[in-house]
Amino acid sequence: MRRKNKLISRDVFYIVLIILFAFILRFPYLQLPLERDEGGYAYVGWLWTSGRGIPYLSVFDHKPPIPFLISGLASLLAGNNFYSVRILSMAYFLILILTSFYFFLMITGRKVALLSTVLMIVYLSSIRLEGSYFNIEMQMIFPLLVYCFAIYWLSQKNARKRLIIAFIAGLSVFFAVFLKQVAVFPVAGLGLWLLTKNKKVKEILLMALGFFIPTLIVILYFGYQGAFDEAFRDLVVYNRGYTQEGLKPENIFIAGQAKGLLGYFNWITKMPPAILPLFLFSIAGLIFLRKQKSPAWWVSLILIVTLWVGIKTGGSREFPHYYLGLVLGLSFAFLFIADKMVKKKRKGLLGIVFVILIFWVVIPEFKLWLGKSVAIQEKQFGIQGSWFYTAPLVSEWIKENTKSNDTLLVWANEPEIYFYSGKIAPGGFMHFYGFYHLPGEKEKWLGYLSANPPDWIVTYKDDPGTYAELMDFLANKPFSYEFIRDTGYFFVLKKNEFKN
Repeated sequence: MRRKNKLISRDVFYIVLIILFAFILRFPYLQLPLERDEGGYAYVGWLWTSGRGIPYLSVFDHKPPIPFLISGLASLLAGNNFYSVRILSMAYFLILILTSFYFFLMITGRKVALLSTVLMIVYLSSIRLEGSYFNIEMQMIFPLLVYCFAIYWLSQKNARKRLIIAFIAGLSVFFAVFLKQVAVFPVAGLGLWLLTKNKKVKEILLMALGFFIPTLIVILYFGYQGAFDEAFRDLVVYNRGYTQEGLKPENIFIAGQAKGLLGYFNWITKMPPAILPLFLFSIAGLIFLRKQKSPAWWVSLILIVTLWVGIKTGGSREFPHYYLGLVLGLSFAFLFIADKMVKKKRKGLLGIVFVILIFWVVIPEFKLWLGKSVAIQEKQFGIQGSWFYTAPLVSEWIKENTKSNDTLLVWANEPEIYFYSGKIAPGGFMHFYGFYHLPGEKEKWLGYLSANPPDWIVTYKDDPGTYAELMDFLANKPFSYEFIRDTGYFFVLKKNEFKN
């Protein structure tokens, strides 16, 4: 009994340690205003949960529906501000990390599980990987984590509660894929591997049901709302063009900064420096331990390879946050390798590797972590970071100086302004992205604006191209606008009451 109580006390100590470390490391991120992707999820989610609109039908976005629901619930509970999303993000992260620690304990001992969890916290919180934000790559990790351990569990011959776990695996696939489409790659890879180990029909059927039942509910919902065609346009037609554009050889050569085979090689090996040492260590360790092909080895390898392939499907489009999902696979690999090092009495070497991997992330980011949110955002995004940081300020001015029924056009790629100000984007587009791969939609949108000129316009101050395009649109129209305010990074214009 004393030994059992001692073990429980040790677990509680580790859990408290993990919570405190994760909270302290991510506390500065609570002050970060939303970046534009988060702003888009928040705006569409607010429309949806407040009954003002339906995703895809009321506003374009090429992301699956679950991110909108998550952000919408945050605004429903705590209002249209970035704190609601940030608090939800913190709660999510703590749940993710505690779940990871619990699952890691299924594979290895407490100390190795703790090291792997700390490593995961640091890399998922890396400013250089944009882990400071609540993007869908971060959101995808939790259901993918659950799926991985369900697959690991089902690969064990003597595992209990197999039918329940199989259904949970299918359900986690639904959430992962409906958060980020590239989740299909690790899902398919791990699923095919499981079929080589386990071909029990009941379990396969329950996994399929766990995925298809909620999927059918989503399809029926959007069909009932009359949004099926728009959802197909945004999620299938647009994303097909998006992927094809990114995979064009000329765009890959630009990304690889060379032509021919060298361009392809540079593009294939391209990876954010923040994650590179952990990636190299994981690959080298898995190769070195290739003769010990346990389920943990296979799960690690399949996760790394398939998540990397998923990243590359974006073609020339690669952003640091795309690699957040890869941290999950690399954490698994570190767990497996560290466990083998401990068993082979290589604890000292493991400690050195662990410190190097942690310091590789922490040292370059420490000053930023201690700094103000504007410094973090400007370091990550340049002038765009200033737009993100000042979006709440111009939104607050709009709220205080416009009537509730006044219409607003944000002639910029900043949907967070609609979210903060509680205004509805006119014409069904909250940014310009939808026009890139949907021919004819921009002309329809401009036609709608010509017929329904908004009362107010917000546009960039420091983007001459966007401002010039707005002036071209307003030229020779039967309405005019006057300059009202320079907020520092945005111009505010108001429609005149008289015609030209």
